Amino acid sequence: MYKQAINLVEKKEAGANQEVVSKLFLDLVEQLKLIQIDTLNEDCTCFSASRVNKRYGKGAFKLGPIDLNVKAREIVGLVGENGNGKTTLLRIIAQDLSLDSGTLNYNIGITGKDLYELRSHIAYVPQRTAKWHGTLKDNLRFALACYKTPPKEIESRILMMIARLGLWQYQDLKWKELSSGYKMRFELARILLTRPRLLLLDEPIANLDIFSQQVILEDIRMIARARRHPMAVVLSSQQLYEVEKHSDKVIFLKQGELKGSIDRNELRGESTESDKQEIVLELDCQNSKEELMAAFSEYSPKIDSNGGMYIIHLNISSMQMVWKTFNENNITVVMVRDITKSTRRFFN
Repeated sequence: MYKQAINLVEKKEAGANQEVVSKLFLDLVEQLKLIQIDTLNEDCTCFSASRVNKRYGKGAFKLGPIDLNVKAREIVGLVGENGNGKTTLLRIIAQDLSLDSGTLNYNIGITGKDLYELRSHIAYVPQRTAKWHGTLKDNLRFALACYKTPPKEIESRILMMIARLGLWQYQDLKWKELSSGYKMRFELARILLTRPRLLLLDEPIANLDIFSQQVILEDIRMIARARRHPMAVVLSSQQLYEVEKHSDKVIFLKQGELKGSIDRNELRGESTESDKQEIVLELDCQNSKEELMAAFSEYSPKIDSNGGMYIIHLNISSMQMVWKTFNENNITVVMVRDITKSTRRFFN
């Protein structure tokens, strides 16, 4: 099946007639329908942390206590301002950094307490990846060879992953010839070839344009939810709204502590309007704080300024009432976003 899929991609990338490519594709789909795939239990918890604590130096930064559970096929977003413990937590989970107290439990297909075997099932990609030498394709070959992959399987698995992550045209390029986005795609390809059960990504979309951010996150979501080799994913990012869009759960760290979390239902807005006791807005407008306080005085407003934007907490039941207040008080709105169900409300 891999060989047929690779043949399809080769012809497509070579500019073959669309009818030929379509026929190859449809033939492949029909054959894939006949294959039975064992699906891992979606409720399987791959990783859990309980009361994890870590301190740097006497009286310096302290992380914790942190409690966290991550299931197979689940993406957990880790957000917070710089220097609040996101990288420290990822490194602890990756067994790259020791903890002072607490427990870590891994359910990722290992037996006993062999640290090498454990780490072979965990993939940690730091924000700044190391430079590699040679071509992209040669490095992927090396990665598979290190994991004792049978030689006859290496080429087909590499080409499948290159095609899957949109790297076909770049497979013969070297590190300095790739953009930041495609370097990250290479890192994902290299890691995914080893089929980890737990994937940890530190700022995977930093320094990428908005389109590349969306594509990378969509790739991660697709890969995490694979039927045959699913993964649990924990990723940190400053791109809050993009992470919330693709995550099943988002947790917010502030000064090393877990200050809030939002699960899948809240992120998807799966609650009725009547459930709202408070609305939290992110607002950019041409009016002063005093004018906003006066306009919303009957709704017990709490207004903070954050990064040139207003964060407004209101005891109000609907966005319709918010817009009505804007209109009646001549509030000139440049941008408004309802962040009642976003971790953005924790940033103040």
